[in-house]
Amino acid sequence: MLSAGDVQIRVAPDEREEEPERDRREDCDGRGVLSRREATPSPGRGRGLIEGGSSARGKGQRSVWTGGGRPGEYASALPGPFRVSGSVPPGFAATARMTLPLIDLHAQHASIRDDLDAAIARVLAHGRFIQGPEVAQFEEAFAAYCNVGSCIGTSNGTAAFELVLRAGGIGPGDEVITTPMTFIATVEPIVLAGARPVLVDVDPQTALIHADAVEAAVTPQTAAIMPVHLYGQAVDLAAFRSLADRHKLFLLEDAAQAHGAAWRGRRAGSVGDAATFSFFPGKNLGALGDAGCVTTNDEDLARRVRKLRDHGRMDKYRHDEVGTNARLDTLQAAVLAAKLPHLEQWNERRRQHAAAYDAAFANVDGADPLRVEPDAVSVYHQYVIRVANDRDGARAALAERDISSGVHYPVPLHRQPALEGIARGEYPAAEALADEVLSLPIFPELTAAQRTAVVEAVASFVGAPAVGAPGL
Repeated sequence: MLSAGDVQIRVAPDEREEEPERDRREDCDGRGVLSRREATPSPGRGRGLIEGGSSARGKGQRSVWTGGGRPGEYASALPGPFRVSGSVPPGFAATARMTLPLIDLHAQHASIRDDLDAAIARVLAHGRFIQGPEVAQFEEAFAAYCNVGSCIGTSNGTAAFELVLRAGGIGPGDEVITTPMTFIATVEPIVLAGARPVLVDVDPQTALIHADAVEAAVTPQTAAIMPVHLYGQAVDLAAFRSLADRHKLFLLEDAAQAHGAAWRGRRAGSVGDAATFSFFPGKNLGALGDAGCVTTNDEDLARRVRKLRDHGRMDKYRHDEVGTNARLDTLQAAVLAAKLPHLEQWNERRRQHAAAYDAAFANVDGADPLRVEPDAVSVYHQYVIRVANDRDGARAALAERDISSGVHYPVPLHRQPALEGIARGEYPAAEALADEVLSLPIFPELTAAQRTAVVEAVASFVGAPAVGAPGL
């Protein structure tokens, strides 16, 4: 029995003597969708059946793969347990193997397929694809989820930053303090606004910036501070709010990876003067394409962001300032509204997986999980370990076992060619993290067997075989 995130039928030349067609059967346990990985198969020469599993409606499923009589890969991952069988052409051998993605959106979407289908069907029925009723409905629901007064949907998370900076009056001559350990989308809008990003180094144990380090970097030109809730863990929101108030600075939370995260009971996105979220498909709350939003308790700021995202218009053909087109599509809003009721359960499952990983890696020298502060409730957008001795070798070892991994992020912002001469300084903690961080598979549908495979692969590479650990 294989535990599979995506089970592939690999058809390859058989080194044994040619023999008549034969059947090969493999029992597999996986999730996802059926896909054929060969451009022009020739029907009839290799054929197989993938059966079992259960759909969102609870019914069994059957899918046929066609081999074409030459090397190729045929991937299956019906939701739930399934069986793979098939006749293999003479001279070829068929095997089933496990592949494990970093995040399994197939499994997520299969679990709520009826909800997604219904939401999309409603939009198709009424035809209001721009500023349809689902946009306002999602904005209201997400504002309530974040415990804020307003949510303004945007075309993506980067556009949300741009709109907030403009609405907040951040521009030429201003400095915005943030972290070097983040995706470039955090600082692109700062540069495009004509302001200058000022970086401060991170805590090597959490990869987050601290308010005291930010305060040391405040100058008369500082207009805003932008902490990033990295990997799903919120920064010390109380400390940042106090800092912003003392220095009369605009506090903008980058919550792109923190849907549902909290600090001392307060949700990410609810403490700053504004916050931005991304709903990129791989986020904890993801659309089926690009989408984002701004959250705020400032009604004036909300009105201006709402106007700027829609060409600065007062009504259909009157515009009292030059805006842009950064609206949230109705279809994406409908998808997000369908997913939002599941977010808390999904986040809790991520925490359970992270706790099991933590317990296992406590027994593995050379693979150190990042710390989560006691006052933080993380949503584990990524589960990140530090591998001090050859992180890239660890990635390769995982890949050899068909286990996906990621690096977030291999190049800190001050080393990015695009920011040369703009983001200046030396940040040793961020640089060390960039060399050592490794993101491991984590998603709500992850299984215990899959976690075990990940831990065993990492432990084997670092030369510290995993011993029994609770939760695995």
